[in-house]
Amino acid sequence: MTSFPGSSKKFDASVNSLDAYLAILDSARRKRLKKKLSSSHQQGDLTEEVMQNPDERLLAQLFKLFNQTYQKGKTKFEHLDVSFFRQVAKASPAWWVILRDPKTADPVAFNLCFRVGNVVIQKFIGLNYLLDKDWFLYFRLWESSVNWALSVGATEIQCGQTGYSAKLEVGYTIFPLTNFCRHTNPLVNKICASFAKKITWSTLDKDLAVYLEAHPEMLAQSKATA
Repeated sequence: MTSFPGSSKKFDASVNSLDAYLAILDSARRKRLKKKLSSSHQQGDLTEEVMQNPDERLLAQLFKLFNQTYQKGKTKFEHLDVSFFRQVAKASPAWWVILRDPKTADPVAFNLCFRVGNVVIQKFIGLNYLLDKDWFLYFRLWESSVNWALSVGATEIQCGQTGYSAKLEVGYTIFPLTNFCRHTNPLVNKICASFAKKITWSTLDKDLAVYLEAHPEMLAQSKATA
């Protein structure tokens, strides 16, 4: 059956800065992004930090931000606990892009990214929703994450599932993912298969329904094939 699609942005090695990244976007998207980033920077400074294997105190702070974002999200997958992040932090591909309040040094946003060759995977995110919306914190964090990804020579950034409106706004494209399931009872399997055929991107996510309406050529790609 059709699953929530992934999202990514590919570019060649000539894209080595944020300005170069913005230059490959269409003018309307580039203008909207610059406006949001400008608004964010007008709110104040944030300290950027990219690190590996944060200590226990910082890890606990980052997990609180992750939990805020998890609770805020409309679509929920499995709920991870802090022990998961503690184990993942020890993995060599894991990098944390962190934004801190310069006055308190407390983190206000983070991306947990995995660097695999020339691919950077932005897998987990945490945001402090107590900050005013004019901070556009998601886009401020995206800016820092892209700057870091480009600085290490990335030619592709992947950004996982859900939250598609923001991901499409920063120029990512979506690609299909499919779930394969099989029930041990043949009758149940047959019934489930009939329902699975009706699942599309439009039924999974409102953002994707709007996207498909604007890009009907993607409709065929949004359906899983047996």
